[in-house]
Amino acid sequence: MPRFAANLSMLYPEHAFLDRFAAAARDGFQGVEYLFPYEHEARELAARLREHGLQQVLFNAPPGNWDAGERGTACLPGREQEFREGIQRALQYAEVLACPRIHVMAGLVPRSRSARRCVPPTSTTCAGRPAKPRSRASSCCWSRSTRATSPASS
Repeated sequence: MPRFAANLSMLYPEHAFLDRFAAAARDGFQGVEYLFPYEHEARELAARLREHGLQQVLFNAPPGNWDAGERGTACLPGREQEFREGIQRALQYAEVLACPRIHVMAGLVPRSRSARRCVPPTSTTCAGRPAKPRSRASSCCWSRSTRATSPASS
């Protein structure tokens, strides 16, 4: 039987974000996800989850400068430290939220670089599988049962 999670970034736009947890629970959802939790304190989000009997099932690692079109930093040359710090922040949130998955946003390969130079195929793994270089870098999910590494950590 499929299990669906309410994506609170997309659903219930008539409600303020923190009120969307109640709306999802009223509609019978047991799990929620959303793009980014970082505008809110992790403890506040965890309290909303507990209050409404919901499980946080997924959220994204920091994307870099979203408003400027960035969709992750893992493949961006020179941004390795920012990527590491973003993953640490995501792991802290995941711990407080008891969230088993983080979507690692790899990013878009800069037009001035080739994908092969941004994502070395021999040293990058995602959830235990080699990442395949392509024009738009792959993304992956980290979960407690897998370990994802980036070129920066290899």
